[in-house]
Amino acid sequence: MPNHVNVDHVALPGVDVVHDLTEFPWPFVDQQFDDVILVDILEHLPSVVKTLEEVYRITKPDGRVLIRVPYYNSTDASGDPTHIHFFNECTLDFFDPGREMGQSRAYYSSAKFHIRVVGYRVYFLRRVFLICNGDEAKNTLMPEPYKVKLMANAFLKKCLPYLAHPLGNIIRTLHFELVRLP
Repeated sequence: MPNHVNVDHVALPGVDVVHDLTEFPWPFVDQQFDDVILVDILEHLPSVVKTLEEVYRITKPDGRVLIRVPYYNSTDASGDPTHIHFFNECTLDFFDPGREMGQSRAYYSSAKFHIRVVGYRVYFLRRVFLICNGDEAKNTLMPEPYKVKLMANAFLKKCLPYLAHPLGNIIRTLHFELVRLP
């Protein structure tokens, strides 16, 4: 991505920092970034908790974190043999002290985020849509090349999981936006 610090464990074109993200600490100073983008990364790493603790360390207070991961029962989750983790809409609740699991299991991690957006990425008629509530859609972090058509529809967002859980492959990926708490 232009105007970003791009990290990979292989020196590919466009990679600014070559680093294995399973090795901690990452080669960045504390609170270095306003925004951290993990698109198609978290599902490949062995520890979600350790990874988010490192993301917390390198993100400035009130900084935003964009995470895109495959939905647990989509072909995007199970179709790649390098995926270690699958995610549903509640997986990151443990990191948000404002959510029930974040309160009852606060000891899971020292990394604390406010989950601002949980959006569903769906594919329909060869187009990709991000379905969010109206309040979530405001100022959504979707830099190029990750922009998709945003659909702010609270009713549809509420109904999608009821279809996706029993049927599968309706929701392909999840779009989380976290805000780092001080």
